[in-house]
Amino acid sequence: MKAFEIYSGVGGMGIGFEAAGIQVSGGVDAWDRVGYVRAANGLEYNWADASDLTEFGTQLDRNKVDIVIGGPPCQDFSKGGKRRPGQNAAYTRSYALLIATARPEWFVYENVTEAAESREYYDARRIWLDSGYGLTELFLDASRYGVPQERWRLITIGRRGEAYQFLEDPIRKLASKEQRTVRSILDPRDPDDARLLEIGYYYTRAFSSGAGVFSIDEPTNGINKSFRQKPYGIHKTRENPKDAIRATDAHVLTQQQMARLQGFPRNFKWPISSGKLAVGDIDQMVANAMPPAFAYHIAKAIRERHEGKVSKVNRDFGACLRETRKDLNERTIDNICGRVNRGRILLGGRTYSDAYIEAAELERVFDDIYKAWKENQRLPKDQRDPNVQEPFDTTAKSDMRVALRMYAERPREKSEVEVAIAKGEAKRKREPKRPSLFPRYPAKWLAKWTIEDLLHSPVPTRATKKRLLTPRVPPKTVEEAYLADKAAQDFDPYPDDYHLSPPALDTDENWRPEDYDDPMQDTEYLEHLESLKDDD
Repeated sequence: MKAFEIYSGVGGMGIGFEAAGIQVSGGVDAWDRVGYVRAANGLEYNWADASDLTEFGTQLDRNKVDIVIGGPPCQDFSKGGKRRPGQNAAYTRSYALLIATARPEWFVYENVTEAAESREYYDARRIWLDSGYGLTELFLDASRYGVPQERWRLITIGRRGEAYQFLEDPIRKLASKEQRTVRSILDPRDPDDARLLEIGYYYTRAFSSGAGVFSIDEPTNGINKSFRQKPYGIHKTRENPKDAIRATDAHVLTQQQMARLQGFPRNFKWPISSGKLAVGDIDQMVANAMPPAFAYHIAKAIRERHEGKVSKVNRDFGACLRETRKDLNERTIDNICGRVNRGRILLGGRTYSDAYIEAAELERVFDDIYKAWKENQRLPKDQRDPNVQEPFDTTAKSDMRVALRMYAERPREKSEVEVAIAKGEAKRKREPKRPSLFPRYPAKWLAKWTIEDLLHSPVPTRATKKRLLTPRVPPKTVEEAYLADKAAQDFDPYPDDYHLSPPALDTDENWRPEDYDDPMQDTEYLEHLESLKDDD
C-alpha cells in the first residue's frame, strides 16, 4: 500500500504507518518549520496552504495513492482551545473535500474527541458518505495502544463501499487490557531516566487547582506544548493535597522524555542545535503529533483488511440471534456464524454497505470458482491442480446468502461517535439562528430609491410633486405633513435663476396651522424678487 500524509507535522502518523508496512510517499503541512525536522530524519515534505488542498487531488490520483492519512489542526476543538469554530476547524472540511476529489480507496482522519460535535465534522462526514465511503468512527485511548499517555482521540477510517463500523472489531481486538505506564518506557542506563526512576514522580504544568505531580506507575495526561513547564509562582511554595510530593522535589521531564512519551523513537532527531528552531517550536511539534505507536495499530488493522484477512464474526451477532430468533438452537446459530465467516473470506474480508452489491459480488465469486474448477477439469488428470476449490452446490450457496443477509440486517445500537454527533446537532438547534439569506418582503413592495435619486437629478419639487428629502412613507399626522413640506422647500433646484431660496426651516418653531403666512405667497416679496431681476 502507498500512503500520503496531509497536515503531517513532523510525521508521527506516517512513522506509525511505515512501521506497519505501509509506504508513506510524502507529506504536506502549513507550518514550514516542520520541514527542518522531517529533513533531519529523511522524511519527504512539501509546504502547502492548509486551507486549500484541492490542488493535490489530481496529484494523489495520478500517483496511485491507496490511502490518505491526516489530522487537521485541533486547537479550535480541544478543551485547551477556544472551543468554537475557526480557521483551524475549517481545515476539517478542506480535508474532506480533498478526499472527495482524490477518491483514494482508504483514508484516516484523526482529531480530538470534541471535534465529533462540531458542524465542520458533520459537514465532512456528509461529504464522505455522499462520496461512497463506509466509515468506522471510534473514540480510542492511546494508552491502550502502546502509548504511555491517556490521550483520547476521534479516529475515522473510510473505505469505498464498506459498511458502517466495518473495522471496529479488528481495532478493538488490538487494544490491550491495561493502560501502558510511564515506567515502561524508562531505561535505567539513561541518566535522566535513572533520576526519574529514583524519584518515582514527575511534574507537569498544573491547571486550575488540579494536581501537577504524577506517578510513573500510571499513564501521563495528554501532552501539550506547556507540558514540560517547570514549577513557578505559587506552585513552588503551595502544597497541593493532590500531589504525592512537593512540586519542586519532582522530576521535570526533558524534551527527549516528552517525545518518547508521545511515542517517538529514541533515535528520532530534533535539530534544536541548528538555530532554526526554538525550544518552544519542538515542544509544539511533539504535542501536535499523533503518537506513532498509536498510529501503528490503526495501520496494522487497515493493512490486514486491505490484504483480505478476515476477523471472526463478532460475538454480539450470535447473542443477537439468540435474542431475536428464539426458533434457532445453538447448533444452527453456530452454523450461521460459520457461513458468515466463510462468505466474508470469499469476499476478501469486506462487508459491503449495500446488500444487493454484496450479493452480486458473491455471485461473481461463485462464477469465478466454477470457471476455475471447470478449466482445471479439462486438463489431464496428472496435470490437474489439487488445490483448486470445488464449486459450491445450490444449497450451500443459498445458506451463505441467507447468513450474510442476516448479518447485514442485524440491529445495532448507535456508536459513541453517532451519539456525540447528535448531541452537537441538538446544541446547534438551541443556538440563535442566523439571519435568513432571503428575507420576506411585503406583498406590495416599493423600491427605496428611484433613478432620479441615483442620478442626483435636480428635478423641481413642484414639477414632480415629490418631496426629495422625505421618505416615501406618507406622514401620519398633520404636524408631520407641515414639517415635511417646510423641509422640501428648503432646497433651491435652480440656484442661478435669480430667485432666492426659501428660508430654512427653523427646527425650534412651533407647529402652525395650514393657513401659515408663506413668504412665497407675499406680493411685496415677489415684487422685490422681480426688481432684482430687472436691475440685472
